[in-house]
Amino acid sequence: MRAKDLARLLNVSPATISLVVNNKPGISYEKRNEILNTIYKLNLEHLLKNTDSKQNIGFVIFKRKNKIIEESPFFNHFLEEINDTLVENDYNLKIIYLNTSTSTDTQTETLINSDCVGFVVFAVEMIYSDIKVFQKTDIPFVMLDNYFKDVDVDTVAINNHCGINTAVNYLYEMGH
Repeated sequence: MRAKDLARLLNVSPATISLVVNNKPGISYEKRNEILNTIYKLNLEHLLKNTDSKQNIGFVIFKRKNKIIEESPFFNHFLEEINDTLVENDYNLKIIYLNTSTSTDTQTETLINSDCVGFVVFAVEMIYSDIKVFQKTDIPFVMLDNYFKDVDVDTVAINNHCGINTAVNYLYEMGH
């Protein structure tokens, strides 16, 4: 049985299982104990393997206005899929919050001291000047849900123009 199977059995997300088996915060004492008890009851101790040798990938949540992330229906989906992929490839997920209320030097220091070998950045609230914080670290990163056409950064973003065009054409073809 894999962590994903245990998550299904306990009706929790794979991210929840990962947080428990990697002894990370963010899970209530009761839920953590329920998961650990089930692991021991089902002889799934292999899920509790030593993670000291695993490298960390940081999922950076960059907040400017502190509103968009809570409004995004895709945020939890992003996080779960990223976590599942990292676990399958023997990496740990480390969640890092950056906020524009702190200085760029403090933000850079936070990233450098995070013990991460790379970052996946939820960049929906970012602007061009925010990218410098990541570039100063010399740690690889990819931006999600934002596109910076004049800056050489790796980005995964939705093509809103194409999506809107496809939707309008479909509605037109349907006679609307």
